[in-house]
Amino acid sequence: MYSIVSTAIVRGIESIPIRVEADVTDGMPVFEMVGFLSAEVREARERVRTALKNCGYRLPPKRITINLSPAYVRKSGSSFDLPVAVAVLAAMGIIPKDRLEQLLIVGEVGLDGRIKPIHGVLPIVTKAAQERMDACMVPVENAKEAALVKGIRLFGVNTLEEVIKGFNDEIKFWEPEKEEIGHEKKVKRKEVPDFSEINGQQFVKRACEIAVSGRHNRPDLPPPRHEVGHQLRPGLRRAADVPRYEERHVRPQLLGSACHHPAGLCCRADNAAAIIPGIKNMNTGKILK
Repeated sequence: MYSIVSTAIVRGIESIPIRVEADVTDGMPVFEMVGFLSAEVREARERVRTALKNCGYRLPPKRITINLSPAYVRKSGSSFDLPVAVAVLAAMGIIPKDRLEQLLIVGEVGLDGRIKPIHGVLPIVTKAAQERMDACMVPVENAKEAALVKGIRLFGVNTLEEVIKGFNDEIKFWEPEKEEIGHEKKVKRKEVPDFSEINGQQFVKRACEIAVSGRHNRPDLPPPRHEVGHQLRPGLRRAADVPRYEERHVRPQLLGSACHHPAGLCCRADNAAAIIPGIKNMNTGKILK
């Protein structure tokens, strides 16, 4: 039998739709995954196989083929575990296929069947809403972050067994309440001078930027430059309060943890296969050299 599950992968701060195709047919017992996969994605077959067994669902002695398309996009990360598991279960007839239409699924699966959080849920859910998907299924730990996106239903799941029962209407999926951007806990700070209030002193400002972005000690500067550097470092931190949500959530950092670092994210290509976050000065929006 054949089934399709929609998922996505993050490149930089953009989301790319991915289709997980599963085919379970007679033949030599094997679990094969194809589609330009990294090592951690290939390992998903062992995580899925063991998780299903520990949840009471053994894979049949048949040929199972998983294809992640489009094939020209490099697949990396552990967010494909849950889509692969759901696709296999649908191909086996355990999950009704019609429930998978217009539903995007992401999540990592533990060997005990627990659904673990992933990175980059916000741009994935944002893209799904733009593509007019009906709903997204995400790990419970990512639900608060995903709830920032309007116009799409969200299902938060804890375990693989909960996913199976939810698709078969044995239980109801948990739907988180929508959040408003800017409802994070505010950190009280006294008013301090800001870099924008300084004329000149380029070398002093540059030294402070490097010290704060690298979490180094404050540079030892002679007066009056010493006082300038000492007073204005908190002003740099204040710039980190600007809500750059899609950039922040590509990092392993969930919504609700205060950000006090003056450097944000930008996209830089380390190689031709992937784009990973780099460092950007959030005070000026420029890349730190």
